[in-house]
Order: sequence, then C-alpha cells, then structure tokens
Amino acid sequence: MDQQELTKSFVANLTGLSEHLDKLNNLLLDEEAALTDQDLERSESIASNKEQLTTKVEQAEQLRQSLCQQLQITPDKAGIQTWLKSKPTSLQQQVASLWKRITYLGQKCSTQNQINGILVAHLHRHAQDALSILRGAVVGEDSYSQSGAHENKQNQKIIAKA
Repeated sequence: MDQQELTKSFVANLTGLSEHLDKLNNLLLDEEAALTDQDLERSESIASNKEQLTTKVEQAEQLRQSLCQQLQITPDKAGIQTWLKSKPTSLQQQVASLWKRITYLGQKCSTQNQINGILVAHLHRHAQDALSILRGAVVGEDSYSQSGAHENKQNQKIIAKA
C-alpha cells in the first residue's frame, strides 16, 4: 500500500473509531438509565451490545496502531501532530478534528463506565442486604448496646431475637 492509500485508510479508521466510541457512549448512557430503573432485562441486552461494541473499538484501535506503524507515526497526539505538519491543511484539520473527538469520547466513555460501575456496586450491595434479611441476618452498621458494649449486628439472627 502506498502512502496515499495508507493515509486514506488511517482517516477512515479514525472516522470508524469515532463512530464506535459515539455509539458506545450512547449505550453507556442507556445502561445508566436501565440500572437506575433497575431494568434487568434491558441491562442484560445492553451488556451484550456493549461487549460487541467494545470489541469493535479494540479492533479499530489495533488497526490504528498498525496503520501508524506503517505510516511511521508515533501513535499518540504528538506523533500525529508531527506527521500532519507535512500534510495538506485540509487533511490536518480533518485528522485533528477526528483525534479531538476520539479523545473526548474516550474520556466520556471512561467516566460513564465508572458511573455505571458505581451503580452496579450499589445495586449489588442492595441485593446482598436484601438476601441477608431473607436469610435472617440483621443488616446494618455495627452498634453499641445500652451498656456501651460493641454489638456486631451481622452475627445476630432476627429469629433468635424474637
């Protein structure tokens, strides 16, 4: 492949990567809504789609790395900027815009994924607390008795108290 074809492939790859990240960001927002609504069926469907999209993002990133190597570009912002200096202004603007969008969407996806992880942890903790109640264990913080002695409520059984 000559330099011109590699450059076209590189721009197409960045465009695809941007599109995949945009879809992933929207899916992560949908996942947050499903988790907030505690819609398990929708959450499972989203998780499957998220896995597929994540695979596409990873494949696009691997291709980007490969194209950078073929174009003799360091695959980071500085390397791309150095490479672009010798390219036409229209290509500079196009690639700079795509790179900015990819960086922005990558950060948004990372932040949203962290938020969703916090929601999942909260829902998991809530479910564990509910299961503890069903099993007969008292759920809650450790406390102190009337005499001031430390009581661990986790070891107490509701039925044993009755």
